Amino acid sequence: MLYTKHMTNTQRHGIFITTADPSPRMQSVMDKIQRQMQAEHDYRQAVRAGRIQPETFTTLNISDRH
Repeated sequence: MLYTKHMTNTQRHGIFITTADPSPRMQSVMDKIQRQMQAEHDYRQAVRAGRIQPETFTTLNISDRH
């Protein structure tokens, strides 16, 4: 599906829509984003399955009485 008339020379690259020939720099950025998203997905799946413990975060006790 074309959103504008300028999208006639596009292709899908994973989750991205790019020009037919993206630059090597853009290609590496898109690959890095996809690897990061996959790593986050794998981490969430491992936590849900109980294989690893989730990272601990600081609990903030917020009070109006300072």
